[in-house]
Amino acid sequence: MHSPPVKAAPCNAEAPGGGIAGRVGGRMSDSTHVAGRLSGQVVIVTGGTKGIGRGIAERLALEGARVVITGRDRAAGEETVRAIEEMVAGGAPRSSAGDRAPAESAPATGGRAASDTPAAGDRAPDGDGATARGDCRHIVSDNADPGSIGAAVEQVLGEHGRIDALVNNAATMERETILSTEPEFLERVLRINLVGAVEFCRQIMPAMIERGDGHIVNIGSTHAWSGLEDLFAYSISKGALLTLTHHIARNYAGRGIRANWVTVGWVKTPGEIDVWAKQGRDERWIERKASEVVPLGRLQTPEEMGAAVAFLLSPDAGQITGTELDVTGGLRV
Repeated sequence: MHSPPVKAAPCNAEAPGGGIAGRVGGRMSDSTHVAGRLSGQVVIVTGGTKGIGRGIAERLALEGARVVITGRDRAAGEETVRAIEEMVAGGAPRSSAGDRAPAESAPATGGRAASDTPAAGDRAPDGDGATARGDCRHIVSDNADPGSIGAAVEQVLGEHGRIDALVNNAATMERETILSTEPEFLERVLRINLVGAVEFCRQIMPAMIERGDGHIVNIGSTHAWSGLEDLFAYSISKGALLTLTHHIARNYAGRGIRANWVTVGWVKTPGEIDVWAKQGRDERWIERKASEVVPLGRLQTPEEMGAAVAFLLSPDAGQITGTELDVTGGLRV
């Protein structure tokens, strides 16, 4: 396992674009979405209100998906929905996930909370009549609460009649070494990062099996292969999530379900900037360090994670299952 050789470097990191972070090797990154490639797909993205999850939600909506993001923060969810729907409608230009001002004049179709009911006609119909333009909504849900997860899944199935794909992204990166980890701490991290992901799968997979089609993408980490010393609980939760991916791929392919994994590297998000700022290190320091330790010379972006997930959920990946897609700039080479 390769990881930035700095003790506090997280894997699922986040921040605004700029500097060397806009380059792919020596070239500027210019990932172009494929309009309509995911048209009409109903996709749940857990932890989709910020950072990597938001980058994924943005890309899926741009490609035509009916995206449902989950998260505990209602205000953050509503702001993310407004921004995504404005972006899909051709409004404000995007930057790295979370690095934009709230949209003041976004379409009214976004921003609904878990208890809200969509107005008739304000969303494109599901199935063959769906338009190429996607949309987004937020449901308040806690990955640590099985009841909350069940309610979210029931709501989406009730509104759309199906769930085409699940992206297990929600996670906590609380830090302790194996020597300082108390049972309660370990249980909390595993409940959010692993048990929550399993519960989403358990609740959604029966409907996928009934339809004979479904896709699951688990968002992983380079830490799954050993991890930094103070990310013990996080690392083993991601290792187990990788096993879950392989388990579903191996045992449920015959029932139409594909399961894949995206290995996330050092991603530039607002949360990552905050982590290093607390240690007195600014954005330029982060970029300089990334240029030294990432073979392709820079941090990754939430948008690039979104591009990877969009590919895996697309018809282009119809024969891909049980795959570990490495989007780390070469950290694991």
